[in-house]
Amino acid sequence: MNAAARYDAALRAWVLASYADVVAALHEPKLAGGGGDPGAHAVHVVVRDAARRASSSERMAPWRAGLESRARAAIESLPWGEPVDLVRELAEPWSLSIALSVAGASAHDDVPRLTRLAREVFLAAANATSSDAPSHALAAASELARTLARSDSANEASADVQAFVALSQTLPITLGAAWLELLRRPDDMARLRAQSELVPRAVEELLRLAGPSRAVFRRAQQDVEIGGVRIAAGEHVILMLSAANRDPVKFLNPERFDLDRDSSGHVAFGRGAHACAGASVIRAAMSIATRALLDTTMGVELSGDVAWIDGFAIRGPATLPVVLRR
Repeated sequence: MNAAARYDAALRAWVLASYADVVAALHEPKLAGGGGDPGAHAVHVVVRDAARRASSSERMAPWRAGLESRARAAIESLPWGEPVDLVRELAEPWSLSIALSVAGASAHDDVPRLTRLAREVFLAAANATSSDAPSHALAAASELARTLARSDSANEASADVQAFVALSQTLPITLGAAWLELLRRPDDMARLRAQSELVPRAVEELLRLAGPSRAVFRRAQQDVEIGGVRIAAGEHVILMLSAANRDPVKFLNPERFDLDRDSSGHVAFGRGAHACAGASVIRAAMSIATRALLDTTMGVELSGDVAWIDGFAIRGPATLPVVLRR
């Protein structure tokens, strides 16, 4: 994609793709989510703060210590030496257990319904081309909020929805995308097995290179200039996160997976007030699950075609067929 800021007539939005422009836009208070309405923007910030508290380390503490053992047990329970889908049979159920714990719904009687609602919200976000959510997704989010609500606070209920969707839906395809990248690079996978202390660094590089978030959407509340273009109040803006993470001005040889690269500046989770509410949990979960997979197996081999969720805003593997070797 051309890195210069440009207006896309088909999308009816300004498109920002360079690292510098995307970072500037993420921190620009004149660009807001929530349709660009200042009141909606204020509520959005409150909800984001509540969502971060919902997935905070303090709230995770009671169950986090057992995450690694649960991941290892889940891997051990999979079929060995025959095809198995790492997304559907490992990443999805393990991520759902985290989402239920964070949302305080681990004993809920209707987990399939929670999952169905979260999936509807997620797929609408994946296929979005603007910040305007379709009515069916708004209805699903409202129903999910009512189901997860633990108080009379609408903000807390909305925060639970954000955290639950991020962990039950975004985390599995993020794990799948990361593992697929490693499977394509057996030498790097072998190095990580030998040097497990590099896994957190690898997670950042995998998020930069294979993070599922392609784009996020904003609307200008006031006239603003970014990337040498003037964006008028009310105009839509699309921030291409995946393109920014491959900007050669910021990341040398950006298409190359490099375990020695400092990838901490990536924008896979956004930045500022609009950053992904579950980012810290997703990072921790990726490190734990990836280390467990490397430690528990001697080899992981692709065994078939990968099916993709291929939306404008989110792209990631819906399946990851492999054979596990002890």
